[in-house]
Amino acid sequence: MMTLTEERANRPIISNYTPGKMIIGENSYDHNLLITPSGKVLTWSVQHINDLEAMHCQEMIAYQPEIVIIGTGQTHQLPNLSIIHYFSNHRIGIEIMSTSAACRTYNILALEDRHVLAGFIIS
Repeated sequence: MMTLTEERANRPIISNYTPGKMIIGENSYDHNLLITPSGKVLTWSVQHINDLEAMHCQEMIAYQPEIVIIGTGQTHQLPNLSIIHYFSNHRIGIEIMSTSAACRTYNILALEDRHVLAGFIIS
């Protein structure tokens, strides 16, 4: 379990994550989600890291992040290598890790005012 209560203006901070549930600010989520660099929280259609395809990447880079964080669920799993190459070819950093680690990493980058986009599989 991960907790962090500090918040920045217009930047959501993940205050709690347990498998199947994420709390961002005062809102609770039980589905996979994206947090855009502007702080918008969106439903993410990706159900498993193996479902991640180029069309999802195109949607993600439309937000012009400098770095993308992907939380893969309870365990660290790698996507297809073409996904990593896609972001690299667009000169966007990508980090892939378990969702609990991704939450901590996202919070640090958000608190540093980095232009980060995060996708979380919360199962």
